[in-house]
Amino acid sequence: HPSGPSVIKSSNEPLLNHLLSNVDSLGDEEKKVFGTDLPFLFKALSVAKALSIQAHPNKKHAEELFATRPDLYKDPNHKPEMVTAWLGPFEALCGFRPVADIKFFLQEIDELAAVVGKSACEALVKAESDSGEMQALRECFSALMNTSEESIASALKQFEQRIPSLSAEKKDALQCDLFTRIATDFPGDVGCWSVYFMNYVVLQEGESMFLGPNVPHAYIFG
Repeated sequence: HPSGPSVIKSSNEPLLNHLLSNVDSLGDEEKKVFGTDLPFLFKALSVAKALSIQAHPNKKHAEELFATRPDLYKDPNHKPEMVTAWLGPFEALCGFRPVADIKFFLQEIDELAAVVGKSACEALVKAESDSGEMQALRECFSALMNTSEESIASALKQFEQRIPSLSAEKKDALQCDLFTRIATDFPGDVGCWSVYFMNYVVLQEGESMFLGPNVPHAYIFG
């Protein structure tokens, strides 16, 4: 990657330059798909607190972004990810929860329903077909992300203050420990509510998960 290219240890030559002048370094199947490039990016992450919510474009969209906004999107490749827990458990949010789960949280957490808005919540509850549910979910999440910072911060504070009064069973059902951890690190941030829209995944050491194009995700800890 241009922002952190791999180099040949013996010569300090950038890997891409080496491949361009040593095409036999790559196998035939590799060259059929990627030409003389080796577009794999290795990252070693140590996540002390939640990273930002992200979603990576597909190949076609990546090429368009590189062509039109090379200052922001540095290469024409898509970025599907395979994350592996290496030193102990790894926590992440990945993709949207089943709609039934999201409906439950909206019905149980008045503060969340308030920032999403009554009409969007009702549309999700009443949706019957899969396509209808997906459209309603899109509207709910969009409404949440476009709510004013003041309203988000106020609702978060109200819910945080209400948590101690909940029963242990209710706290567990509403994943209050996870919510509180993120809200403590990012007070007033709309991303705190993403706990109730996205799947919470815990990988044990050696386990992996794949993140395809346009799948929203955020790494929490590990």
